[in-house]
Amino acid sequence: MRKFASTFPGMKAAGIKYDVTAVIVTLIWGGTFINTRLLIDNGVAAHEIYFLRAGIAYTALWMFCMASGRGMRVRSKTLRDEATFLLLGVTGGSLYFMTENAAIGMTVVNNVSFIVSSCPFFATLIAILFTKSLKANKNIMAGGLTAIAGLALVVFNGKFILKLSPTGDMLAMAACLSWAVYSVVMRNVTERYDAVMVTRKIFGYGLMTGAPILLAKGWDCGWETLSKPVVAGNVVFLGLGPSFLCFLIWTKVIKEIGTVRATNYLYLNPVSTMVVSAVVLGEVVTPLAFIGAGLILAGIYISMKKPKENA
Repeated sequence: MRKFASTFPGMKAAGIKYDVTAVIVTLIWGGTFINTRLLIDNGVAAHEIYFLRAGIAYTALWMFCMASGRGMRVRSKTLRDEATFLLLGVTGGSLYFMTENAAIGMTVVNNVSFIVSSCPFFATLIAILFTKSLKANKNIMAGGLTAIAGLALVVFNGKFILKLSPTGDMLAMAACLSWAVYSVVMRNVTERYDAVMVTRKIFGYGLMTGAPILLAKGWDCGWETLSKPVVAGNVVFLGLGPSFLCFLIWTKVIKEIGTVRATNYLYLNPVSTMVVSAVVLGEVVTPLAFIGAGLILAGIYISMKKPKENA
């Protein structure tokens, strides 16, 4: 374990649990592309999906605070921190989910999965450009490009027939860049605030900034739709699992292992999407997809490996 940990920068044997946790959260998030697609196919609009899952998560966070007896701090320490939370609420909440959900409804899920899952590469570039804690090196770039090559094989699963939908693909790219910014900015607040407050702020501002879109588009999803088992089940799962629990855990993961290292695991998203698609939708997994999964793992390994020092 110690020998393995020494391969990566800053990794200690005791901290590997956060890397394992990051992998689990990433695999759960990867499957949500299918959950969202099922909701859209059953008549739930993209913005409605976001408000349903975010509303459940936000309510659960407040209930968790009250049940645990922990302090429920409302205001940040400074106005700058409050503005940062607002930015996180947009980039990791309203903008990210609404663009991703809308993209899933406009283009094929594979396109969205591929574009959104390339987020770690852009997050790394942003971190290199705007922070002093990360410097570009060959391992980071080679690892990122290797993982993206693996993404292509996993996502398209040997079917290299790219169906372009400019609007849907542009929305997917907007979601990708939004999450990349969110990932980099997140580290600024996790060191000064606990995970529960950070997550609660993100969902609160996400709901607030998404409200104008709700007012503009309206709400057409009635009780008849919401009472369908497939709709109710997916909505509750998205709200309590990938949103409430996973966001809370992810905030802690970023604090413990850093933005770039945590975000690199998001390359694994399409792997779980592939598995869920095979189980739920009956899609066939080709040998190329397994090769792609191997490339993704290799890319993560390379990008986090310590560069060799010049003699």
